[in-house]
Amino acid sequence: MMSRPPLGPPLQAGEFDSVTWDLVPARIALRSPTTVRRWTDLLDQHPTAHRLYQSPDWFDHVASQCGSDERAVLAIACARDGIRGLAPLFVGHDRLRFQAAGRSLGSSHLTKLSVLGGCPLLPDSPALHDGLFHALDAGFPDCDAVGLSSVARDTFLWNYLHTAPTVRAAYLPHVIDGLRRSYAMALPPRFADYLAGLGRKRRYNACRQLRLFRQHAGGDLQFDRVDVPARVPEFVSAYTVVARAARPRADILGAGAADWRLASDARRGFLCSYLLRCRSVPVAAIFGYRHGSICHVESTVYSPAHARFSPGAVLLHLVIEDLIGRGVQRIDFGVGNPAYGHSSVLTVREEASVLLWRKTLANRARRVAHAGFRASAAYLRRAAVGIGLWHRPAPVMRSA
Repeated sequence: MMSRPPLGPPLQAGEFDSVTWDLVPARIALRSPTTVRRWTDLLDQHPTAHRLYQSPDWFDHVASQCGSDERAVLAIACARDGIRGLAPLFVGHDRLRFQAAGRSLGSSHLTKLSVLGGCPLLPDSPALHDGLFHALDAGFPDCDAVGLSSVARDTFLWNYLHTAPTVRAAYLPHVIDGLRRSYAMALPPRFADYLAGLGRKRRYNACRQLRLFRQHAGGDLQFDRVDVPARVPEFVSAYTVVARAARPRADILGAGAADWRLASDARRGFLCSYLLRCRSVPVAAIFGYRHGSICHVESTVYSPAHARFSPGAVLLHLVIEDLIGRGVQRIDFGVGNPAYGHSSVLTVREEASVLLWRKTLANRARRVAHAGFRASAAYLRRAAVGIGLWHRPAPVMRSA
C-alpha cells in the first residue's frame, strides 16, 4: 500500500481564528488591484499544471460567460496581514455520466460548485483548508457537490480530501473515473535541441513520417494555427468531421462547445489550436489553450482513414516546432494515452477528478449507483477484452 504524505504544518495557536473566508462575486473581486496582484503572487508561489484555469484572466473569462443560473465567486482567506490564499469558484449545472465503451448509458443532473483548476491556491495547511470547506459548505447550500478536477495523487490536497475530518463531516468523497495518467512535455528553447533529445531513431522516424505524408499529399499538406476568432468556424467544422470519423458517438470539443465560445477564447488570447489538412481534407486537429509559456492540449483527434501516415504524430511534430518558435516551454496533454511515439520525453503524473457530495439521501444513492456501475463496467470490459470481444476504439484524447 502506497504511503501518503503528511498533511503539512498546522497554523500557530490562534492563527486559524484570525483568518476569515469571504465569498466575493467575480465582478467585485476583479475590480480590486490588491486582490489581483496577490492572486498573481499566489500563482507563482503554488505552481500547478493547471495554472491557466486558476488565473484571474480565466476567471474573468468564465464570469463573462455565466448564464442566468450560473455564477463565478472568489473565496478569499483574509488575515490581519493580508490575503493568505484564495480559490476561484464556478457554480453551474453538470451531469454525472454513466459511460461504458465510449457510450453514455445515462446521466444524473447536479448543481456543482467547481474549484477552477482543480485545487485552491493555499499553502499546505489543514487549518486553512478546513476554513475553506467550512465556507463552501455554509455559503453554497444549493449545490449538490463540490468538484475538484485533476487532483494529483500523493499530494497534500489528495491526502487532505481523503482523510480530513472536516471534509468527511460534511461531504462524501467520490473519485469519479478513478486514477488516470496525465502527460506533459518540457520544450527546449530551440527546435534543434528538441530533435536532438529524441535520439537518432525517433528523430529519423519523425522526419520520415512527415516526408511520407507530404509525398502522399502531393505537396498539398496544410498546417494551420487557429488562434483568432475569424478562423474558429472553419476549425470547429473540420474538428467535428475528424472527430466523428474517429468516434461517431464522441462528444465534440468537450461539451458541444459553440463557435461563439471558442471565438471568445480567441479574442482573449487563450485559444491555441491546430489543424492539419491533406489536399484540403482535414486529417488531424488539436484543440488547446495557451497561457504564458504553457500550452494546454484539451483534445486531439485524427482520421482513421489516414492512420497509416500517423497524422496525429505528424501534426504534433509541426505543433512543437511552432510552439518552440513562439516561446512555449511546456505542453500539458492532460489525461489520455498519447499515441505520438514520444514517450521518452513525456513526464507522467497520476490524478483524478474528485466530487465531494453533500450528505443527503439522494446523493448517497447517486454515489453508490455510480461507483457500482463503474465497477461492473470495468469487470465486463476486462472480460470482453480477455476473450477478444472488445477492442479499444480510436482515441479522442481529452484532458480532465
